[in-house]
Order: sequence, then structure tokens, then C-alpha cells
Amino acid sequence: MELKNTIMDMQAKHHIESLILDLRGNGGGLIDEAVKIMGYFVPKGTEIVSTKGKIPQASYTYRTPLDPIFPDMKLAVLVNNASASASEILAGAVQDLDRGIVIGERTFGKGLVQNIRPVSYGGHVKVTTAKYYIPSGRCIQAIDYAQRKDDGSLRRIPDSLSQVFKTKSGRIVRDGGGIIPDSITQDERKLNIAYYIYAKNLYFSFANRYAAEHVTIPKPEEFKLTDQDFDDFVTFIKAKNFTYTPQTKEYFDELYNFSKLEGLDKEAKAEFEALREKLLPDLDVKLRENKDEILNLLGVEIIKRYYYQKGAIAYSLIDDKDLKVAVELLNNQVEFLALLQKGMQ
Repeated sequence: MELKNTIMDMQAKHHIESLILDLRGNGGGLIDEAVKIMGYFVPKGTEIVSTKGKIPQASYTYRTPLDPIFPDMKLAVLVNNASASASEILAGAVQDLDRGIVIGERTFGKGLVQNIRPVSYGGHVKVTTAKYYIPSGRCIQAIDYAQRKDDGSLRRIPDSLSQVFKTKSGRIVRDGGGIIPDSITQDERKLNIAYYIYAKNLYFSFANRYAAEHVTIPKPEEFKLTDQDFDDFVTFIKAKNFTYTPQTKEYFDELYNFSKLEGLDKEAKAEFEALREKLLPDLDVKLRENKDEILNLLGVEIIKRYYYQKGAIAYSLIDDKDLKVAVELLNNQVEFLALLQKGMQ
């Protein structure tokens, strides 16, 4: 209902003709809600998802209950590897019904129906009762619990064993591993010093101090941290005695210890020393190298103090790569239609 009212409000105020649904990081929710949302855009009675289990009670087909409210709205859906379950059903239905384009990273791949049942002594057990199947007939489940690796760890269904399905208009899609977007983008961010700072809660602490010193700040779309703000933050974290050891260095130490056990440490002494030198971080250099990412994470935390979560989202979308791709495609009818016809047979 909230989504419907928001879209109707944007239509009335801004006369929008296209819409971007951001499902990145959305771990899912109720299937009924995903079906209801799809019902805003596709004809009444359209099959969105079905469940199939070993017993009849576990099998059910979910169809849109009402006539569409936005039947001609152009759609783009943003997903990433943390989009799962009901959010994958929604994105997959948009793709399978050729109702819009999906942009981003391959989704998580959770296609199991699970129920929690009580057992003795106050315990509970999670039981898989069925699988989800989206309109093309494919299942999005990525992990094969029946087949494990030699070490007992779980095995993902390899692409070589995936099966071919077709969307409503005949595009080729595959099962066995989440939703593969029509336009694939990669998150190029790395586990660098910016995230070690985050793990130490230093953005949070600095944002509290910043808010105490600044009564107001510009709106999220106008707010920008300066070079002086960055220098102040560097001074702040140094005063907090911030240090970090990259995980690569920890793996190196483990490797080096094994090399000593096997007597290889002396043979490769020069190589080990050269590699160790490269893995010891120079704090000032790493801070400067990752300045943009540090300022972005810091800016989000500061924005929360004034404009809360809504403001933080607005701020983070300013330089959002996936969003820019979606806007460009929605504004380019030729490319938009080309994606909806890609892979047709």
C-alpha cells in the first residue's frame, strides 16, 4: 500500500512514466507482498510464483489478485548478491514476464520454502518443504544441499548444470543460481582501509562530534565534505590510535609459518621479505589512496544525524553507478527494448 501510494503521488506531482525498484540488500519478506507489488504492473491473474513440494499441501500457485494500477509504467529493478528470497521472486518475475529490465549483480539464490517447527525441550527445527518457481518455470535456488564437497561444505549448483528456460517473449534465462541481470554491473569496491575504519566504529564517533559542532548542514543532495573535513578525520582516527592489519598479511603469516615447517623459508627468504614489505600498510598512503570511499562512508554517517535513514539513502544514491545505468536505459528506448529482446530465439 505504501509503495502504491508513493508511486501515485509521484505520478500526480511529477508525471513519472518510469520507475526504478531498488532491491539491493533486500533479504526478502512475505511472498504475498511480492505478488501484490507485481500486481500493480501486470494483468490480473498473472502467475508470479509457485511452490512445489513432495506433498500436495506444499504446492501452491500465487497469482496477481487485482487489475494493474500502472500497466504502462516502464520498470528497472536493481539487485545485488544480497537480494534474496521474495526480492528475487519480484525481480525474477519482472524478468520472466518481460515487464522490465534487471540491473546489477547476480542475486543470492534462495529458492526454498522453509517452515520452523517446535521440537522437544523448547527447541525448533527448520524444515524445507518446497521450492519456489518463477513464471518461466525455473527455480532460483543456488545451493545444492544434497551434494556436498569432500570437506562437507555446501556446494553451489554449477552453471554447467543449469537448465535453459524462456521468458514470456522467448528470451533465454537459466535456473540454479539466483537471477542473472539483463545488464550486469560489478561492485568494484575492495576490502580496504575504509572498511577497517568502519569496523572500529570511527565514522560513527566522528559523526557525533561533527554534529555537536554543526547545528545544521545542507540537504543530502547538496552536502559535500571538504578536504579540511578529511584532514580533520585523519587527525581524529590517529588520535584514537587507529591501526589495522590486512587479512592478506594474516594469510601471509600463516603461509610463512608453513614454509618454515617445510624448510622453504630460507630458500625463498628474499621473496618472503619483499612480499612482507608490500603487505605492511603505510597508514597515510592508504588513507589518501582511499579518500573518496572514506569520505562517502563518513558522509553517510553524518547525514544520518540530520536527515536520518531517508537522507542517508538519498546521499548514497548521488554517485550510485547502478542507478545511473538504470536512468540511462530508461531514457533510451532503443537500448531498453534491445535488452528486452536480448537472447530471444
